[in-house]
Amino acid sequence: MSGLEALLHPLMLKALFDQAIVAGDFRRFLLLGCGYLALGLTLNIGAYWASWWRKHCENAFMLVLQTELLERALALDGRTMSEKGSASYVSRIHNDAHEGVLPAIDVCIRIAKQAVASVVFIGVLLYLSWQASLILLIIVPPLVLVSNRLAKKIETNTDPEREAEAGYIEKLTRTLQSFHALRGLVMLQPRTRAVNRQALRGFLGLTFVNYRLALKQRTLSDLVMNLSDTASMIIGAYFVFAGKMTFGSFLAFVNSLWRAVTGIFDLINMIPQTRRSAAVLKRIESLRASRPVPYHEEGALVVVGGARIGFGDGAEVSVADFTLAPGERVLLRGPNGCGKTTLLHLIAGTLAPDTGTVTLPRRVASLTAPVNLPPLPVRDLVVDEQLRATMGLESLACQLPSELSSGQRQRVGIAALLCEEADLYLADEPFANLDEESRELVLRTLLERTAGAGLLVVHHGDGDLDGRFDRVANLAAPAPAGDGGEARPETAGRDAGMPVGAPGASSVS
Repeated sequence: MSGLEALLHPLMLKALFDQAIVAGDFRRFLLLGCGYLALGLTLNIGAYWASWWRKHCENAFMLVLQTELLERALALDGRTMSEKGSASYVSRIHNDAHEGVLPAIDVCIRIAKQAVASVVFIGVLLYLSWQASLILLIIVPPLVLVSNRLAKKIETNTDPEREAEAGYIEKLTRTLQSFHALRGLVMLQPRTRAVNRQALRGFLGLTFVNYRLALKQRTLSDLVMNLSDTASMIIGAYFVFAGKMTFGSFLAFVNSLWRAVTGIFDLINMIPQTRRSAAVLKRIESLRASRPVPYHEEGALVVVGGARIGFGDGAEVSVADFTLAPGERVLLRGPNGCGKTTLLHLIAGTLAPDTGTVTLPRRVASLTAPVNLPPLPVRDLVVDEQLRATMGLESLACQLPSELSSGQRQRVGIAALLCEEADLYLADEPFANLDEESRELVLRTLLERTAGAGLLVVHHGDGDLDGRFDRVANLAAPAPAGDGGEARPETAGRDAGMPVGAPGASSVS
C-alpha cells in the first residue's frame, strides 16, 4: 500500500500541474483532482483496517508469549529467581514483551513500509531526473555509518538499563510491602528512602546515556535533512531554468525527494531502536530457551546425600543427609539458619544442588513459609468443597489472599496443599499465625488427608506435637565458616553416626 501511494502520488501531482493547471484544462483538472481525492480516501481507510487487524494480532501474540514466559519463569531454579529478584522476571515477562517485542514488531513493519516507499520514490526521482537524484549518494552513506556506531552503544547499554530498572522496582516493591513496619520504625525511613534513591539514580543514569546517544543521532539527521531540502530546491530550480524539467516535474521531484529522504532518514533513525529491540529480544529468548534440568532420581524413598549448594555471593551451604521412608511422618526441628528451609526447597524440587545425590518420589507437594499464594479466589485455591468446609473457609470462597488475615491465609495455604495428589507432602511452619483451636484443626486435617503418603513438617514450637509423628529429626546449627557452613545432624546415643532421617535417628516415640 505504501509503495502504491509512493508511486501514484508524485505522478498524479505532476499530471495535475502539467496536463491540467498549466495547460488550462479544467475538465481534466476536475477528473485528476477527484482521482487524487479518491486515492487518498482509499489509502486512509485501508490503513485504518490494516492497523485494526494488526493490533488484534499483536494482542493475541502477547497473550501467548507472556503466558509462555510465565510458565518458563515458574520452572526456574529457586536460586536463579532469588538472585535476580522477582522484579527482574516481571520486567522480562511483561515490560520486555510489551516495551520490547511490540516496538520490535512496529520497527519491522515500519522498515518494510519505508523501504518499499523509499525505493519507489527513488525510482520516480530517477524517472524525473537521474542527475538531480545523485544528491542521495552524498547524504545517505555517512549518516548510516554514524547511526550504526551510536546504535551499537545503545544496544550494549540496554540490558544493564533493564536490569537496573528491575532492581529499582524490586526495592520499591519491598519498601511498600513494609509499609506498616516503616510507619512504626520511623528511624528506618531515611535509610530506606536513600536506598531507593540510589537504585533510581543508577537506572536514570543509564537511561540518560541512551537518550543522549539517540539525541545525537536524531540531531545529525535533522541537520542533514535541512541541507537536503535546501539542495533539492536549488537543484530542481536550476533544471527548470535550464529547460530540462517542467514545473510539474519540479513539484513532483521536490515532493518525491523530500519524501524519499524522509523515508530513508526514518530508516536510519530506526537503527538505534532496532539495536535496542534486539537486545531486549535476546533477554526474552534467554528465558524462553530455559528448561528445567532434572537433578534427582525417582524413587519411593526420599534420600538426600552429600548435597552442597553455592550462591551468587560465593557462599556455599552443605545440606544435611536426610532420608524419609514411604508413608513416614516426620517432624523437622532446628535453630534458625540451620538449613531447614533449604532442605525443604531441595526436596520440593525448586532448588538444585551443585553436588550430591537426591532421590524423590514422583509427586511432591509443598508449602513453604511465608505463605505467598497466587491471586486466585479461595474457591479456586481450594477446589475441594468438603475440605473448605472442614477448614472453615466457606465464607471466604470469593475472597483473594490479599484480603485475608494472616491466620486465614495460613489455613487456605494448608488446604491448597492438601488438594494436591502427591506421594510426599512438605509443610513449612504450618501452624504459624494460628490460635490453639486452629492449630489442632490444621494438624488433624494434615494427618488425615496425608494418610498413606509421606509427610515432612517443619516446626519451631515446643514438643507437644512430637507424639503425633513417627519421629522427630533435629538439624544442628551450621558449622563455622571454616568448616564449610554445613548443617549437621544432631545425634546422640544409639543414633550416633546415623544421618538425619534414617529410621530411628533422633526419633521420638
